[in-house]
Amino acid sequence: MLSAGRLRSTTRLRSAAAVRSCCRAVHSGRATPEATRLYADRFPNLATATVPKKGWTVSQAGFGGYRVKQGVAMHGEALSSALSAGINVMDTSSHFENGDSERLIGTVLSEKVKQGELARESVVIITKAGYLMSPKNAAPRYPFEHAVVADRVAHSIAPEFLEREITASLQRLGLETIDVFMLNNPERLLIDKRFELPQVYECIARAAQHLDKEVERGRIASYGLCSNSLPNRSAHDHISLPQILASMHDLQANHSQNFVAIEYPFNIFEHDAYDRWFDGAESLMECASINRLFQFCHRPIMAIANGSIRVLSTNLGISVDEEPTVVQTLSEAFETVSQLELALPELLGGTSDDTALVAKFVWGQVLSDNLTRLSQNMFAAKHYLQRQVFPALERDIQILLEESQGAQNEADIVRWAGLYQKHYRELEAAFLNLSAVSLVRANTDLARILGATAQPDSILSESDPLAATAIRMTRSALAASAALPEDQADSDRSQEGCVLVGMRNPKYVPDVIKALSDPVLKPDAVDRILQSAALA
Repeated sequence: MLSAGRLRSTTRLRSAAAVRSCCRAVHSGRATPEATRLYADRFPNLATATVPKKGWTVSQAGFGGYRVKQGVAMHGEALSSALSAGINVMDTSSHFENGDSERLIGTVLSEKVKQGELARESVVIITKAGYLMSPKNAAPRYPFEHAVVADRVAHSIAPEFLEREITASLQRLGLETIDVFMLNNPERLLIDKRFELPQVYECIARAAQHLDKEVERGRIASYGLCSNSLPNRSAHDHISLPQILASMHDLQANHSQNFVAIEYPFNIFEHDAYDRWFDGAESLMECASINRLFQFCHRPIMAIANGSIRVLSTNLGISVDEEPTVVQTLSEAFETVSQLELALPELLGGTSDDTALVAKFVWGQVLSDNLTRLSQNMFAAKHYLQRQVFPALERDIQILLEESQGAQNEADIVRWAGLYQKHYRELEAAFLNLSAVSLVRANTDLARILGATAQPDSILSESDPLAATAIRMTRSALAASAALPEDQADSDRSQEGCVLVGMRNPKYVPDVIKALSDPVLKPDAVDRILQSAALA
């Protein structure tokens, strides 16, 4: 029984929550063929495509909502700039930034609609579900289609879970209807050993059956499937588009009009979706085109090459010309950190405990020994320095300060610890700058090689040649896969697709817009580039 005071407090909290939930207007309606076409007509130089089963006209590049969130002004400005420049596709997911990516899109859309810059019906909004971050609480509700992936991470595409996720996404986005709702990476169910591939296909089919009901309810306009393993037939967790379609048909024959799109990674290093296999089977792009499924490609400039992450851009905030300065700064940082490490034994004395403590502060030597290897991979270096070295260093500093409490020279040790942290950070920054210079040089060379390979279809861009090449190559591969024999009418020709780009900074938007103003490459140029030895 609640006391009167607690009841009043609870009522106030509920009222406040209700006010917060109503702060953003819910936009009625959904994307329509007429509104999207009219919006595209305002930007005649921007390449567009048509979603076959819906008739929407969409920009051939979309705003990728990964790692964008509410409260970061730059992210909101970037999305606003993209919409103002003609981009009318926004892609996000319920788990991106714990829902803050959806909130950002909802906020910016509300502002644009309120200002009269666009209509809700002129944009296509995609979101997804599948990831759970609190499996202990959710597991009892989803006893079968809930796969435990790690201690606090799980995956589900169970109908009950999807229903809840759609409700939450609609609230965060401020929408009455989500245009495309996607099942996100259902192959992750295979991480749980209780699941085998036939069960995953069954789960997908049951999820599609539920999503058909959500279309009838008007909460979503259509649905699709996003998968990292869909293009790669050799992956241990590969799921097959033909098998997915067959499973859906076995369970419910009327799914076809509501299942409108797929999403997968594609870039100049990861082009399995374009490639035909040795057995002559059609590529993923061809299969999707034949089945009138629109294709969204993500990670066009964030590749996994030879087992490492590689940013396909020459615009990393530093130039090759700065290398001498970077090397000098790094050399000085190494010297400073090394001198501090040499001074520590004298500060501590010579006991065995002190020797063990001194042995923890050898990062200058460790990084010097691994300079060549780490500087060749910017992402590996950043992860190692910021996620492994610095946390370990902070823990060791704390141990050092605790051990030195009450010592005669405690003040000197505290001062040393502060200097070591400061100069390690300077060393880390210089180290990452050198890694960035190495990547810019490699990417500049790669852009030049690919440009020469594509001749006479030149693909060089003044501002960021490799990123422009990557985006244009994705568009071109989609176009080449959708091409029909010459004896078929152009009216039967499927449109290409949409490239989802992480435009988190407003300065990236003009480069993407420029990439959409260029014509696609001819199929033979696409083949020459993807078969280039430079990509091996």
